[in-house]
Amino acid sequence: TKWAVSAAVFAVLVMRRDLAAAWCVLGSILASFLNKALKYVINEQRPPSARKADPGMPSSHANSLAFLGVYTALALARESPPPLGPGSVAAAAILALSLFLTWLRVRLGYHTVPQVAVGYGLGAATAATWHQLGVQHALESLATRPEQRMALYGCTALAVVLFAARNVMAWVKERHVCGGTDEAGLSGAEAALKLKAA
Repeated sequence: TKWAVSAAVFAVLVMRRDLAAAWCVLGSILASFLNKALKYVINEQRPPSARKADPGMPSSHANSLAFLGVYTALALARESPPPLGPGSVAAAAILALSLFLTWLRVRLGYHTVPQVAVGYGLGAATAATWHQLGVQHALESLATRPEQRMALYGCTALAVVLFAARNVMAWVKERHVCGGTDEAGLSGAEAALKLKAA
């Protein structure tokens, strides 16, 4: 899910190349970093059946899915008058997909229901706040000030690079711990158990 969603977001950013897309992507990455920080502060373990050893509360996948789903739904609904304009139907479909993919995290044993509920709630609240801030204040100001526009594009590009680097490093570490043996000669499963116990 993480790689597919990241690729889709990056594709939209590259295809649209506008303020609204940059604002949304920057907000989603900031929400992701906030969620990751909370995950390590709360430090709640995942379910015993989970194949990952990092903390599970709140779910990062649920957070990202909620942010992107809610933000996109709000943007589409704003462009298409209710109750059943094309934007409203697309918004409902995107929200349904984000909820389904979030439910899969529980179904596959990666998270508990409270972990995805908190992650989704945090992502949805952050998306609504970020969307409102953009619509009411930031986007109009950015459209009239080229230096601020360039600052937004620069911040978004930096955030994308940092986000990608963090996820690639986490993926490499996960493959190293779970795929073979670690430096101490432990198998992937033994190392994961050792990490969970620590």
